[in-house]
Amino acid sequence: MWETLDIERDLKDSLVKEFGESQGDTLYGEYTAVRDKLLPIWKNVVRTEPDLTDHGPEHIADVLNQVYEITPTNHLDAREKLALLLSVLFHDTGNIHGREGHEKKVSDIYDHVRGTPTPSFQEKKIVLAVVGAHGGEARDGSKDTIRDLAETEAFHKKPIRMREIAAILRFGDELAEGKQRTCEYLRRAHAFDIKSEKYHDYANITEICIDRGNKRIALTYHIDVDSKDGTIDADQLERLKRLLEFAYYRIRKLDEERQYARFYSSCLGDFKQTSATLTFWMDGQQLDLGLEPLELTDLVVPGGTAKTIPELDSAYAIETIINKLEGACGTPDAQNEQEAT
Repeated sequence: MWETLDIERDLKDSLVKEFGESQGDTLYGEYTAVRDKLLPIWKNVVRTEPDLTDHGPEHIADVLNQVYEITPTNHLDAREKLALLLSVLFHDTGNIHGREGHEKKVSDIYDHVRGTPTPSFQEKKIVLAVVGAHGGEARDGSKDTIRDLAETEAFHKKPIRMREIAAILRFGDELAEGKQRTCEYLRRAHAFDIKSEKYHDYANITEICIDRGNKRIALTYHIDVDSKDGTIDADQLERLKRLLEFAYYRIRKLDEERQYARFYSSCLGDFKQTSATLTFWMDGQQLDLGLEPLELTDLVVPGGTAKTIPELDSAYAIETIINKLEGACGTPDAQNEQEAT
């Protein structure tokens, strides 16, 4: 059962205001019909890709909520909102045909949901284009997929800003991460494929805050380290190293997506910084490993090159963190010192 979201109520109000009650209600009814027909497809992605983090209804709702949070009121008109929300509904459906290139596998699903012949080839063109730009490669082989889109397309007799819509969808999708995308029991039982395990571990530790007031996206990671008989076993250490390496990559990726989205969307220009805080826990106690929050901004010093996370702050060197964790676990004095801090 789907509970109507704030962004959907806003869509309905905007459609009625723009088109009048009768046509506005009809357009919103078509939107909800699409959503309801997609529900079983979202739920069955797991049959095709059982090792993926959640791409079902809860994820779609989360993306819609993130999109609502990052888009200021009245930044989009009714047509743009409709195109955006339809694109969100379809954006991950291609996973039911397999993860690789899923952003390009939506056409048949669209026809199944909207019927054939399609009620609007223009709507289909817009949805497929926006969905196709949320991942994969551009025509020139780069990752700049949004550039391939026309700046505007006609939708219900007026132009909509395609690149603006695509940037909002892509960034909202990037922000839809967290514990809700994994299963703690299956994760601890190592039930996922080794290639997918890091995605589930990452989802489990991640909290994302959209902090428009401070012009930033704030990432917080809570990492719980198990100790047995005063030691951390080798398997857990290896898994922790993989997790930290992947978290560093994802911090950089989110920051790149933030900058990329800002280039194509005027409403995302407020987000000028990505911050990341790593918090470690052991036996229910927070450990002080001397890690200050990381701050990634748009400041570029001429002649410089992009730095890795440990180059931004040497305290984040993975071996340094591992050594501190082993010290906190294996040495009673060190453990007491950590707990007293």
